[in-house]
Amino acid sequence: MTIAACVLAAVMVGIGETMLSPALLPMINDLAPELLSGRYNAATSLAFTVGFTLGPALAGLMLQHGLGAHLITGSIVMSGLAAILAHRLALRLPASANRMTQAPPATPQVSAL
Repeated sequence: MTIAACVLAAVMVGIGETMLSPALLPMINDLAPELLSGRYNAATSLAFTVGFTLGPALAGLMLQHGLGAHLITGSIVMSGLAAILAHRLALRLPASANRMTQAPPATPQVSAL
């Protein structure tokens, strides 16, 4: 049962990453003022790096002290909260930053010489 739950969790994270990666950075660049675009991208990269660094360290400490059930419960609660906040943010994004519903721009036709 534990192995199945871990495999399911890994699959869910993989699907989420696959959906997030192509949309996040273009959306950040659409929202950022032109002069601050680099700083917005750096802040996003820093947030991911801090999460990838602190997450395993804190999880290891919690498991070492016998708080595995609290770790799983906290992860579920925080994931649910993140989903709710992401949905609320999506409702407030300007149309220019959320171009997923618009038709892709037409590609220019190249004429043969």
